[in-house]
Amino acid sequence: MKNSRHAERDGKHKKPRRLKKLPDWFRLANYEPVRTLDALGWWQQINIRRACYDQLKDMRSEHPLFSERDAAVKKALFSSRQQPICSTSCAPFNGEEFSWCFNIEFLPEQEGDGPIVREMRLLDLYKFERDARSWWQLSKEKIEEAEKLVNHPSPFIFLSPTPAWMKPTVRHKDSTSSIVPIVLDLDFPNAAVIEHFKLLLQKLRRERQTWAEATKHMPELMDWARNGLLPCMDLILWAEEEQGRITDGFLADAVFPEGEGDEQKIRKTLRPHTWDLLKPTLEGIELMQRLRALAYTDFLQRQEVRKRRARGELENVRPK
Repeated sequence: MKNSRHAERDGKHKKPRRLKKLPDWFRLANYEPVRTLDALGWWQQINIRRACYDQLKDMRSEHPLFSERDAAVKKALFSSRQQPICSTSCAPFNGEEFSWCFNIEFLPEQEGDGPIVREMRLLDLYKFERDARSWWQLSKEKIEEAEKLVNHPSPFIFLSPTPAWMKPTVRHKDSTSSIVPIVLDLDFPNAAVIEHFKLLLQKLRRERQTWAEATKHMPELMDWARNGLLPCMDLILWAEEEQGRITDGFLADAVFPEGEGDEQKIRKTLRPHTWDLLKPTLEGIELMQRLRALAYTDFLQRQEVRKRRARGELENVRPK
């Protein structure tokens, strides 16, 4: 029995086999269109890889959570290896499993709506509730106390003394999300609202240095293309699927043109950067938030070109 336990333990910690040969599907030339991707394109393509990575981890979990997505992700991996720039109009990327990877959040449901400043939806409310329960470690008793307030027949119940545990902000100091719930009182004039919003924004920026202005430290998209970020990401996903490992030298020979392989760049920059985005780490989350801000700017510019063209103001400019 003791030996079998040791064998089981050793099996779980067995070093992944080293993969020495490139897969038949890999062609560096297929990644040439990557150089034309704008911020929105990069945001979409990276999110697709993140979705695939998460599902690969789920497939090998002892207690899978999303087995119904396995088939779509396997098909997505096959498709992305034939055509690395995945299209929103083709299966399986136009399915529910990948809907969040594309520009669905950029499309305003009504005039003036958008992801930067908008009215809170019910979905947002429940997301914030979930985060508040987690970050503030609310006990069952506190949750029941809150539900009594919500279910009370009279709105005047909220005029009663507030429990001390309800006084902190919804946003926790350790939260990594850049989305902040704010209360806006429309009884005040616009000038006062704008001035108070500016003060609050400055306070939030000071408190969270990671929420630097979106114009600072933006991703260098041409460097991503030049350094082979997307092919590196796809090869790492392939190794993850094969439950193997690939060396820095292997990646350098694969993602750089012949004779230009830089193993040191892979080890110090490209591989860590790829993992930051795939897992993602805190640095990867912040980078994707900045990329999303830049992508939204691209989206607005496209929309403006389309509107101007529809009004006949542009003759030779076509929206991307």
